[in-house]
Amino acid sequence: MSEEFMLPMLQSTGNKTFTTEFRGVRYDYYLTGAIGDPEEYLDLCNILRSASPQDEVVIRFNTPGGQVRTGNMIINAIEESQANVIGFIESDCGSMGTYIFLACHSWGVSEAAEFFAHTCTSGSYGKEHETYEQAVFLRKQQHKLMRKRYSNFLTESEIEKVISGSDVYLDADEILERLERYSEA
Repeated sequence: MSEEFMLPMLQSTGNKTFTTEFRGVRYDYYLTGAIGDPEEYLDLCNILRSASPQDEVVIRFNTPGGQVRTGNMIINAIEESQANVIGFIESDCGSMGTYIFLACHSWGVSEAAEFFAHTCTSGSYGKEHETYEQAVFLRKQQHKLMRKRYSNFLTESEIEKVISGSDVYLDADEILERLERYSEA
């Protein structure tokens, strides 16, 4: 990992040598491919919830995103974790993957990192009035979550753009610039 792309994973000693003090357990979890059903991520959630304050959990992202219910479960586990949870984008980080990445406590990105945000994709089955009510609820809930989870990372204008149906793409340099602002907020 290149030190220029690490935030705040490494601490400079004043020269080109970087050191970290570490006494716990380090877990690396690869969040790759589409994010599937919740039961596929029980190990990750168990690691996050049972890790101690001395531990590190590095979640390595290379995902186009996936199921909202699974992402919410992982985010809840990150928020409950006592460990330092580090998100690192290996290449792609899209959709629900971006929510999980931003929920981490600190971040890093490779020079090939891509961050892409868009509104959710969904489908429903049932009687007309049921599918309508579900769509109205989903729209309200997802817009609320987008505003909360992208706040201080995307601009208000970009958030509204995503809510309106456009996609936002960011490269490694743009991600790092925004992470500095995001971590201060």
